[in-house]
Amino acid sequence: MRRLRIVCVVAELLEKFTGIKLIEAISLRMQLVKILYIEIYRHDLATERGWTAYFFQRCLHAAFLLSIFLLAENAQAESSPLQVPIKIGVIVPLTGEWATWGAHIRDALELYRTAKIAVLPMEFSYQDEANCDPVMAVSAYKFLREREHADIFIVGCVRGTEAIAPAVKRDGALLFSVGVQQRKFVEQEGLLINFAFQVSEEVAALVRAMVESNIRRLGVLRHQGEDELVSELQKKFESQSVQLVEDIVVFNEEVDYSALLLKLRKSKSDGILLNLGESQLTLALSELRKMKWNVPVYSSYVTEVMLLNNPRLRTLAEGLRYTHPARRAESSEFERNFSERFGREPSINSLFVFDGLTLLDGASRSCGGWEDRKCLFQQIANGTKRVGLAGEYRIAPDGSIERTFELREIKDSKVVVVNPGR
Repeated sequence: MRRLRIVCVVAELLEKFTGIKLIEAISLRMQLVKILYIEIYRHDLATERGWTAYFFQRCLHAAFLLSIFLLAENAQAESSPLQVPIKIGVIVPLTGEWATWGAHIRDALELYRTAKIAVLPMEFSYQDEANCDPVMAVSAYKFLREREHADIFIVGCVRGTEAIAPAVKRDGALLFSVGVQQRKFVEQEGLLINFAFQVSEEVAALVRAMVESNIRRLGVLRHQGEDELVSELQKKFESQSVQLVEDIVVFNEEVDYSALLLKLRKSKSDGILLNLGESQLTLALSELRKMKWNVPVYSSYVTEVMLLNNPRLRTLAEGLRYTHPARRAESSEFERNFSERFGREPSINSLFVFDGLTLLDGASRSCGGWEDRKCLFQQIANGTKRVGLAGEYRIAPDGSIERTFELREIKDSKVVVVNPGR
């Protein structure tokens, strides 16, 4: 019996080095024990010296057969749906005004992949949507779908998401948005999950901050494609005695910001909202300082991405207030690794991506792989209240997301929380 236990130890060692769990080799081990038992019975008259040589010969032979069996099992396991990398198509702005924002999303994806955080393998294929160009987004989706055979997509810009949504719904693909979406749009567009938040939630926080600061006449200077933001502002203003006195749209080409700001000033705005790209915001704030117009300035959460790595912009933005998803203060290992690798702090969108991939990773294990996209959707959008790196959130069964917002301000070139989330 002692010799038979040695054989079992050999099997355990093989299991350890091939990655097969103990239970998975029990049946084969028992067959091996049975064979050796029969051989012992047949050769019970063998001499001790002869038996020793015979035993080790049989043991090595058995170990060889067992190793072949376990390696074959291991190879089969590696080809299972759980081990096949999923190709995820990523459409974000990598050039133009929103390139910094898009780079934070891309870098978070790559860090998640290369740091081997994911239990299941993922591969990302990137396409540029430049200045949030919906035509480029549609072209990118077609390429990723037809050439890269992607069934899961992560999209940055709102207009790009809206442009490809009908095709995504038609193809039965799974779509994750990292941009601010309209709740109604999320609810009606198939397997769409919003990793960021709905515009109505941020606008509610913005209006609340403006009312508390006695803003009654607001002027807006914004990038194209922000129509939903203005529409939500007007809805909220109706019950708050606040008037939208001017709405100026800035396109990608350079413009005379001094003339636009002068127009806002003549409209007697007692507060202005700047929702612009990085270079546009820098020019607008620079002209505002030259005018010496001491007016309260507000912006949206995306402004922080630009402020993080632009000291000049932080100086120009002194006193600027913006809404931002409330999150826990402590730094995570992911954030520290991000800063070490890329030389800058991750943005809130980087954290949206991390939390989203964590959910997708867990859902794929629950669903037995990546193939059942409806199962993945239901596992993620199940209404459970969660806490991630980007703070508390809840993804409803329709794919919309709920977050808490806080008000932040630039003071002495640093970000300060003015009103905690509520």
